[in-house]
Amino acid sequence: MSRRAVQAATAVAVCAAAAFVAAPPAAALSPDQLRPNCTWASEADEAAAVQTCAVYSAAMNRIVLVQIRPSTLAAGSAEHAVYLLDGISVPDTRSTWADADSGALAAYSNSYNLVMPAGGAGTWMTDWQSTPAGATGTPGASAEWETFLSTELPAYLADDFSVEPGGNAIVGLSMSGGPALTIALDHPEIFTVAQSLSGFYQTNNPVGWFVIPAIQSYVTGIANGNTAMWGDPLGPTSTWSAHDVSARIGEITASGQRILITTGIGVPLPQDFLIMAITGNPVAFVSGVAIELGALASTLALNAQAVLYGLPVDFSYTVGLHSWTQWSANAGANAAAVESALAAADSPTTSSTAPRTSTASAAAIVSTTAVVTTTPPVQTSAAVSSAGTTATGSSASSGDAGPVVASASAESESAVSSTVRQTSTTPSVPSADPILAPGTDSASVPTASTAH
Repeated sequence: MSRRAVQAATAVAVCAAAAFVAAPPAAALSPDQLRPNCTWASEADEAAAVQTCAVYSAAMNRIVLVQIRPSTLAAGSAEHAVYLLDGISVPDTRSTWADADSGALAAYSNSYNLVMPAGGAGTWMTDWQSTPAGATGTPGASAEWETFLSTELPAYLADDFSVEPGGNAIVGLSMSGGPALTIALDHPEIFTVAQSLSGFYQTNNPVGWFVIPAIQSYVTGIANGNTAMWGDPLGPTSTWSAHDVSARIGEITASGQRILITTGIGVPLPQDFLIMAITGNPVAFVSGVAIELGALASTLALNAQAVLYGLPVDFSYTVGLHSWTQWSANAGANAAAVESALAAADSPTTSSTAPRTSTASAAAIVSTTAVVTTTPPVQTSAAVSSAGTTATGSSASSGDAGPVVASASAESESAVSSTVRQTSTTPSVPSADPILAPGTDSASVPTASTAH
């Protein structure tokens, strides 16, 4: 071969190599491209890239609809997901998280796949020992939700959305707040971060044994939750303790997981009064206050426990009722907390052993309400003097109906300063069904203030 030919061949090779190096990374499947067994439920969903996917559950022998917003990461990137679990009134066809008014779609970045399962109303998103039944004893749908969320759904996401088996987050609201934490504790290989919004955490006690089945019966018509879900509380097959967050929260010391817990303080936002005036439904307003006060008491008790044992749990408190007005107003802060925790868990230089707890005494919370303004959310920090550590607050939000428990002791509460975030009073309010008004026609309620 002549020298000129060699030079020409070399030039071609160099140009080709340069073009290869300079080429941008190949794009992953477009979020606008439907994955197997997925469809656009509406034009709004298509515009928001939210796919409704039919995922078969062998454990429940049925199809579960899951709304999924894929990430926009480049091909070859590590894909992770944030699972968003709904409240007690979630329908079988759609998760409330998938609605634009929930705030989640705008709050979470496109770096994560948002996974929003529909269904599971009243089931506490757990594996039942026997099938839920109605008042007449007629069996309802099989409930094996933890199996679905920890085994079947991750397998589907890995196959069709390339989601990694580990390094994911799970977020629960109200009814699913506590279960999100116990599911994460059961499966640390899948979930490194768990967040609970307005949840209930002390379930294995006479209050929990009575209140949870009563709520299931009143809101969803499930009549055998007292024994069918986790067994007879006093019987040999009882698993109530395994689903009690307060009994298991110490496990995070060994697992290295990040736990984020938020709740409202039961003080209404201005839009809550507006919604009550529009709907003429004071019952939803009053119940929203009462339920969130129950969540607050439960959270304070768990917060005191975490401070006492120096557990690395983030707690924060905000103004609002047990309603989507609160959760949507704080969606940005809550999403930022989850994404920050995921990034920290993925960083080899981040320590997961230092306590990150903060709490607020009941008296401090009450005094704080006098200075609530309409400024954007502000998060403050509190020094935990009794533990000898500095605690930082994280974002707040809230959940579903659950048992009301005793608040933390005055001794534990007095050892800490309060952390309360002021909440924006933006007028955007998502749709939702009143939790204590089963049978209410959501179409007749233009905006809602009470939780799922």
